[in-house]
Amino acid sequence: MPIFAIIIEAMHSLAANKMRSGLTMLGMVIGVASVIVMVAIGQGSQRSIKQTIASLGSNLLLITPVDAGSQDKSTIFERDAERLRKLPIIQNAASMLIAPESLIVTYNGTILNSSVIGVTPSYFGLREWGVSRGTLFNDMDNQLMAPVTLIGESAAKKIFGQVNPVGKFIIFNKQRVQVIGVLKPKGQTLEGKDQDDLLILPQTLVRARLAITKVHNMVNIIFTKPRSEVTQETAILYITRTLRESHGLTADKQSDFAIHDVKSVAESALKAGRVMTILLGAIASVSLIVGGIGIMNIMLVCVTERTREIGIRKAIGASRQAILFQFLCEALLIALIGCMMGMFIGVGTILGLTVNMGIPVELNAWPVMAAFSASTLTGVFFGLYPALKASRLLPVEALKY
Repeated sequence: MPIFAIIIEAMHSLAANKMRSGLTMLGMVIGVASVIVMVAIGQGSQRSIKQTIASLGSNLLLITPVDAGSQDKSTIFERDAERLRKLPIIQNAASMLIAPESLIVTYNGTILNSSVIGVTPSYFGLREWGVSRGTLFNDMDNQLMAPVTLIGESAAKKIFGQVNPVGKFIIFNKQRVQVIGVLKPKGQTLEGKDQDDLLILPQTLVRARLAITKVHNMVNIIFTKPRSEVTQETAILYITRTLRESHGLTADKQSDFAIHDVKSVAESALKAGRVMTILLGAIASVSLIVGGIGIMNIMLVCVTERTREIGIRKAIGASRQAILFQFLCEALLIALIGCMMGMFIGVGTILGLTVNMGIPVELNAWPVMAAFSASTLTGVFFGLYPALKASRLLPVEALKY
């Protein structure tokens, strides 16, 4: 029997039991859709992590204070950043001062809840952060406590809408400051915080408005970048020794600061993302196996129901191969039709997650092709045993059924 005729015959057999065929396909639909959606979510998470890592800047070390029960011991200072800049192994260093939430920033009488930080100008080079509009402030602005600010993309949209914020004025702790630039978007941090919902001012201005008198040059974070030929381990060793000397710590005292390697954190996050993608794909693949078992069960029922038909066909000359191919073709059609429906549902779900919920997903060809291949193999694997069983029936025994 020609292959085309076998396919037509298989389609007629499936159409004769629409409800049963539809329920059998449902397992494949759920399985394929689950694989596509889960893998897309996993890949989207990895892409988001990579973008966040890129936004932090390359080869960075972050120095943060450690709470040792005293403000003097749990704080790092601008003078620490100055000392680090003088180290021959350090390319540059910059400090950040985070303004407390109690410090009020307003625009046209409306209180803004965006983050406010004060930085030295070298911060922009270390973070590889430029402006999409306007300009950055410089060392002279920082020295003179110039009343200027840079605004993140998210904060700009939230405060000014579609209006160009460059040249506009906001009130920072009762002082009028001018927006001189809009920062290029950075996206979210690994913790999910929006890096673009912030205002960046000269550090000297923020310090003056905070009226810090007890520790006049306290900062929250120091960013350092070792030279390209220096390993991170060597840089951490030199930085630790320099800061311990600066803080007057003896050998029996613990460091009152912590050094974080952005590269190591990034690699750990990417590894976790890859593991999550594999786990999500593996969990979703279980649905394909369940769907395949459903196909095999239904095909075994079909063989039992159509035993007499098989006997008649064999009695009039149908070969074992023709019977085998017919039942195998029916199993494949169930799998492939279910796969196509699962693809449409999976892609639709991904679009819905992206547009309506903002979940980071990434859809490309390989999970779709993998799902298609898997469903084909599932149809062949789980349909082969019922097809072999049907083809091996003896005409005399089948006719007696």
